[in-house]
Amino acid sequence: MRQGLIGTSGQEVELGFGVTRGFRWGTLTARASGLYEGGSDTKLAFGECAVEYLKRVSPGWRLFAAVQGAEDEVTLITEAQWHLTRQRVHPLQPGAGLDAERDALGATARDPVRDPYAPLFERRGEA
Repeated sequence: MRQGLIGTSGQEVELGFGVTRGFRWGTLTARASGLYEGGSDTKLAFGECAVEYLKRVSPGWRLFAAVQGAEDEVTLITEAQWHLTRQRVHPLQPGAGLDAERDALGATARDPVRDPYAPLFERRGEA
């Protein structure tokens, strides 16, 4: 017996843009995206948007905060980053849902050592 493929019946394309600006008190990034879903009734949709803040407090430590979300899911991310080397980071991160359906704080599981620029490009749940 052959089963059909489970998932999206059409194409999905997401196009986004972002703006980064550095200040004495830290770096701000704003990003947003639009989504095209070929198999959906509404072909165009608003994708994900985020506002991020990064502050280098010493050569080995950075503080990161972001509010990001799509549709009815909004997440607050706070993170202290310990830079072991130039390419390796150990994040200390609690995550929190800001929408009405969530009433408790939940820790976000991640690899203990990862690429330092990953928070700028990864989507929630794909870490």
